[in-house]
Amino acid sequence: MPLKIGKANSFPLRLPATMRRELRALAETEGISVNQLITLAVAEKIVRHQRRPALDYAADAGSPAIHDPNRLPQ
Repeated sequence: MPLKIGKANSFPLRLPATMRRELRALAETEGISVNQLITLAVAEKIVRHQRRPALDYAADAGSPAIHDPNRLPQ
């Protein structure tokens, strides 16, 4: 299912103070806002989740690329 970009909504998020400090520091290091960093992290998780069935299928089929990440495709 493709990710649809639409109107942004507010989403209150409760984080421990230590995590907020780390999040702010990471966002500053990356040169982006905390909101952008959280949005990117969620988007990456969604993409990994969407690709998971394909990775499971390849692993079941014995794909060496899945079992050995150091092996390059032939």
